[in-house]
Amino acid sequence: VGLQDKFDGYVFLTKQMSEAVAPEKPFVVIEAIADSTLFDSSEDVKKAEPRTVMYAGALYRKYGVDMIVSAFEKTENDCELQLFGSGDMESELAEKSKENPRIRYCGRVSRDEILKREREATLLLNFRNGEDEYTKYSFPSKTMEYLASGTPTLLYELPGIPKEYYHYCYSLNDQSITALAEKVDEVLSLSIEERTKLGEKAQQFILDTKNATIQC
Repeated sequence: VGLQDKFDGYVFLTKQMSEAVAPEKPFVVIEAIADSTLFDSSEDVKKAEPRTVMYAGALYRKYGVDMIVSAFEKTENDCELQLFGSGDMESELAEKSKENPRIRYCGRVSRDEILKREREATLLLNFRNGEDEYTKYSFPSKTMEYLASGTPTLLYELPGIPKEYYHYCYSLNDQSITALAEKVDEVLSLSIEERTKLGEKAQQFILDTKNATIQC
């Protein structure tokens, strides 16, 4: 605490961090640095069948994973939900997978497998509760990875995500189960061409503007 205001300038994850740490000091925001080697943009990717909505990360109720599952059960499109990761909902998700063939709990897999699945998915989903205070001071790093994959992404609008990102993804600020279900159906009802175009645009945005050379 004694050192936090001793520096001449700061690099923050979000602009709100400036107000909390050193409001009078100059700063820049670098929410994350993209690894341009993660995905080969020239690689021909075969999309999974049936269509898949994918979530990879912490499978905790406090992060709203139960809401993702409940929302997906309300969707009307022919598609499958794939959940990767670990957390306090693992056993519940495993049981849900047995009850509902449209929901697949995939558990923990290798990093390479996750990246492969992200390219093959129809839609990537990143979920956080925007009402939680910490979202002002954090940037969900999975966002950058998702967008760099070239697969269309659906994000919740959070205080810590710069507004420019929402030009390159589908977004939602209503955190109700019904709203999420309707948004997933809306996106999956779009043409393949339209979704692909947005995914490619997002990938180019990340690779061109969020790499280490440009930002540093």
